[in-house]
Amino acid sequence: MTVSNSAGSVTSSTATLTVTAKPTITVQPQNQTIKEGNAVIFSVTVTGAEPLSYQWYKNGFVQSGATEKQYTIASVAESDAGQYFVIVSNSAGSVVSETASLVVTVPPVIVKQPESLSVLDGEEALFSVEAERATKYQWFKDSEPINGATNAVYRIANTVMDDMGEYYVLVENEYHSVQSDTVILEVYRLPVITKQPAGVSVSGGESATFSVEAENVTVYQWYKNGLAITGANESSYTIEAVNGYDVGEYSVVVSNEKASIVSDVVTLGISEAYRATAEPQVANGFVIGFVVTDPGWGYDFVPKVRVKDEFGEGAEAHCIVENGMIVGIVVDNPGSGYSEEAYVKVGSPYKFNSLSIKVTEVEITMLLNLGELYQLESTVDHITWEKVGEPFIAEDEEVKLRLEVVDWVRYFRVHEVK
Repeated sequence: MTVSNSAGSVTSSTATLTVTAKPTITVQPQNQTIKEGNAVIFSVTVTGAEPLSYQWYKNGFVQSGATEKQYTIASVAESDAGQYFVIVSNSAGSVVSETASLVVTVPPVIVKQPESLSVLDGEEALFSVEAERATKYQWFKDSEPINGATNAVYRIANTVMDDMGEYYVLVENEYHSVQSDTVILEVYRLPVITKQPAGVSVSGGESATFSVEAENVTVYQWYKNGLAITGANESSYTIEAVNGYDVGEYSVVVSNEKASIVSDVVTLGISEAYRATAEPQVANGFVIGFVVTDPGWGYDFVPKVRVKDEFGEGAEAHCIVENGMIVGIVVDNPGSGYSEEAYVKVGSPYKFNSLSIKVTEVEITMLLNLGELYQLESTVDHITWEKVGEPFIAEDEEVKLRLEVVDWVRYFRVHEVK
């Protein structure tokens, strides 16, 4: 600048004028929707004289440490939701950005998972889930959506076998969905006996079979007199050769994983009496015991026992009878001289009282009780009986007698001598 008057002029020093530009925001912060736990970044683009300073705000409150052009929240929490803006300043002034909203989305949380169910066919099945921040539900069976199953509870009023499968529910809100645990629905049926076992009566030594027909059964167990029979685990149970020990009451329990039922109790009987068998135990020529190999059936008296051998003699024993069976033989006298070839004859269970025969001359074979004493007698009028010969002991159960008749007609009888 030059200053003049009448005396002269003078020029000043040169001065520089600097104009500082106020900050201008060219790119505003943007609204954002972020899932809880993820990171969010707010930023602005600014022109203006440096240096520039930044201060970010949330809902009008200063955010400590948020003094850069970018504001980052590394892991968003639900409480971070709100309105954000930034004030940018320099020496010429300051400018306020537009407000950007942060929406934090939170997935539904399942607080109680559905549980697997096992129900009887025809009964109700009820699945349920408990969740927070859920607005929508969709149930699935075997990965297919179930029509109309859109509540926290899914109910099947009357289950059928086809309802068995895998179930889960998709829990949703406006932004997210969460799948529940997969659970199982089991529909079962109770065992049903469609044909009960029937009682059986056979001859000694014959086979006997019990059988049952049932549905919804995986396990069978047969019982005799209330005790389980080892290995009897099929729908039928066969005894190959029945003896007196097998007589009793039989039943079967049919089961599946859920329940068991007991069949009717039926009886195995022996249709007619038959003879017991036994084997002697010989040591040093003495009979020291007996093994009953078959107890027989129908004994209502104690039969005689005879030990037979080519050389041995003198052995005596008696039977123990229980419930019509020979359950044991007791040695009374061991005798002597018996070999390993010795064998036992046990008396028949048939009682023999007397026999009257009209003959002229005949040889007959009669079945008598082994070891018992008998007398042959005869008569012509059935009133006066005369002894024929001396009393005799039945050395075998089959005794042959030759009857010589003097009279034109004569009757004979053999009776047991008491």
